[in-house]
Amino acid sequence: MALTEGTRKIVAGIPESGIQMTCAEAIKRGDLLGVDTDGKVFPVDSDDAEHGRLVAGTDGAADDVIPCYWMAVIDGFTSGTEAAAIYPSSTPGSYTETADTDSGDSDEIVGYALTETMIMVMPAVRADSTAS
Repeated sequence: MALTEGTRKIVAGIPESGIQMTCAEAIKRGDLLGVDTDGKVFPVDSDDAEHGRLVAGTDGAADDVIPCYWMAVIDGFTSGTEAAAIYPSSTPGSYTETADTDSGDSDEIVGYALTETMIMVMPAVRADSTAS
């Protein structure tokens, strides 16, 4: 099976109230986020060795302040494989069960599938990793 995204719902997040961060661009609830040199969050993808640091708690537009989590349980997926490793997708902010193998792209594990529909994401827990 392949993890397919639907409407994401944050089931739990740590810290509970979120870390208030400013959006560099449009962001969707549950997006995997990086932090740019201005301290703003943006949706990361596996391309160009971007590394996830936080998870978006809500939708936001450029310059909105939104709650972000360093750990989140996200529901709303289909066809996931229970206990599978979760990686950044090549689609900004999204997730996949398949590591990117292109040289220089991010291939770090950012979480695990808890069920077919729910994942736990902890993006900053592991060291950054890129495919070689």
